Amino acid sequence: MRPYIKRQLRNIFLFTASLILPVLACQSAKADVVFETDPVIEGAPKAHYYRWQDDSQKPKGVAIAVHGLIMHGRVYDRLAHELTDMGYVVFAPDMRGYGQYNQEEANPQEHRVLYDRSYSDICQLTKAVRKQYPDIPLFLIGESLGAGMAIRVASEHGKLIDGIVLSSPAIKARLHLNRRVVKDLSLFLVHPKREVDLSPYIKEFSSESAEIANGALKDPLVRKSLPPCDIFRTAFLIRRNKNFARNIPADMPVLIIQGDQDRMLRCNGVVTLISRLKSTDQTVRWFSGIGHILIETDHILPETLVTLRTWLQEKTHAQKADQTAMLPKNKLKRLGHS
Repeated sequence: MRPYIKRQLRNIFLFTASLILPVLACQSAKADVVFETDPVIEGAPKAHYYRWQDDSQKPKGVAIAVHGLIMHGRVYDRLAHELTDMGYVVFAPDMRGYGQYNQEEANPQEHRVLYDRSYSDICQLTKAVRKQYPDIPLFLIGESLGAGMAIRVASEHGKLIDGIVLSSPAIKARLHLNRRVVKDLSLFLVHPKREVDLSPYIKEFSSESAEIANGALKDPLVRKSLPPCDIFRTAFLIRRNKNFARNIPADMPVLIIQGDQDRMLRCNGVVTLISRLKSTDQTVRWFSGIGHILIETDHILPETLVTLRTWLQEKTHAQKADQTAMLPKNKLKRLGHS
């Protein structure tokens, strides 16, 4: 065989391998991720939540991801796989009335949206996870209404966590006075207990990406309707979030990510949030041309993932450095010999 042909075949082989091997490596890494529904953790509440963990590596950090309005914990599956690849253990609860709770046929009472009960669940889960993983950083991640929950937990239990990620934080709701809104308000006056169909709002306002919006519409665990009273209670809950921000510890690292085409919330809510935060470690990243849903989807943009991974790696390394600096000298010597 001529040398030229050999070189060409070799180049073709190398090119093909460069395409296939990363895919195989990715599939191999994902095969190690163990996904559990309602895992048993000592001290955790009797509630619906999920856990992702790569058993092939020692945990380097823990993340608790809190979903937004109408969503559920499993919407973080894509993000969870990214974080487990970094060595994180990821937990994501369903808030009361959403996700698995809304699928409970045996007990329709589980369909009720209970924000105070959900907050208590998240606090108990955070305490239980902190106790189980006392020596590695713990971060709260929340999108939209879930970011509001994360703000409240950080304000009241700041010593338990090492940082928060707030995606499209629910600070200021956006009101659209179109024909559909007027019609739904009119129906509320006639039938105050009838649930409002949210599918048209999901399609129009949840994302600038039809792929992301359709993914939410097709997801059987995403709640597609709510009683008007729960919609009003949600709006009231959002208004309180900026007040909790004042009590977040000054040394709490905070990452805020926000799309400038958010049609669910007013973008200037981020400015209000920043003005209330006392944290001296704030990072804010704006994404141009991007809508409301950033991380509660299988279609997370690469720049969003890079931002999250980079920030978490930085804060994880900083936390480890702080812990090492606090060790006694004799302990450091022992570590040096190991």
